[in-house]
Amino acid sequence: MTTGYRANFRLDDTADAVAVAEDQVGSWLRTKQKGRSNLDSAD
Repeated sequence: MTTGYRANFRLDDTADAVAVAEDQVGSWLRTKQKGRSNLDSAD
């Protein structure tokens, strides 16, 4: 049986959901760098 993941959140009417998601994923990736110099090398 697979475990599903789900997230619920609210944004202001003026917020761009894609931009917010990209920012959050980028932020998370930066925590995973472990000494790499940039996000491209972390990917």
